[in-house]
Amino acid sequence: MNETLKSPVETQKNESEKQETPIEKISYLPNIPSVKQEFIKNRIQELGKNQTRRIDTDQYLYAPIVDGFLDSEMKIQPGNGNTFSVDDNEIYERVIDKVIQYGENRTLIAVQHATTEYFGTLVPNPEEEALRNAKFDKPSSEHKNYSISDNKRGALCTERAAVAHNLFQFLGMESHFILGSMKEKNANGEKDERHSFLLIKPSDTYLIFDPTNPTYCYGDKELTKLQQYLPYTIDTGMSELPKADSSFSGEAIINFKNDNGAKDIKKKCDRTYIIGK
Repeated sequence: MNETLKSPVETQKNESEKQETPIEKISYLPNIPSVKQEFIKNRIQELGKNQTRRIDTDQYLYAPIVDGFLDSEMKIQPGNGNTFSVDDNEIYERVIDKVIQYGENRTLIAVQHATTEYFGTLVPNPEEEALRNAKFDKPSSEHKNYSISDNKRGALCTERAAVAHNLFQFLGMESHFILGSMKEKNANGEKDERHSFLLIKPSDTYLIFDPTNPTYCYGDKELTKLQQYLPYTIDTGMSELPKADSSFSGEAIINFKNDNGAKDIKKKCDRTYIIGK
């Protein structure tokens, strides 16, 4: 009997090709809380082993581009005061439910909806935002590290981007957490402020994902207004991760469906995103 022997390299390659992606594994999970919790625990441990984050001796984020998973020990400083950690497993429970609901090919939608539902609002509640700013924007004599679950309805860009970043990483999509700034045109000219956002790579090029600024778009001859976080394609079609001090803008492509059928509407981004402060 003739039998073809495979080399160790070929065997390893074939086995790796058969490995399921995280989102494929999630789509097969039974709707049993204990099973989901076990999956979350194992997935977080796996991501922790592969971290490529850059931190200083106090465990604060300081790099303009953070590649790795933000574990529960990481302290993130949005302003000049206290810090917070992404330490609430509820965010992963929510995104698992969304993947099971929408299917494994809708990672972006799953993260969009899980992020919105976790924080409870598309945009921060003004009163809760004031409480949040009191925690993070002023130096504190006694440093305190908050949980991401504290004051969810007042969460701003750094908290929202950190959660969305971890959800993309949890599902196996390339994501980079950007500590930078944003310029936006308004009635008074141009606003320039510090801002956190993501660069994600679902296929061959990077997209801007900003989970703080929802996109508004009206359909033709329709009163329906779409308001959701949408990824922006970058004008230059960026296939390589940009370096610090890079700036870019782009446009969102919205699939709008009305009585006359589906159509794509392009929405130009009126903001310029900059890596680094």
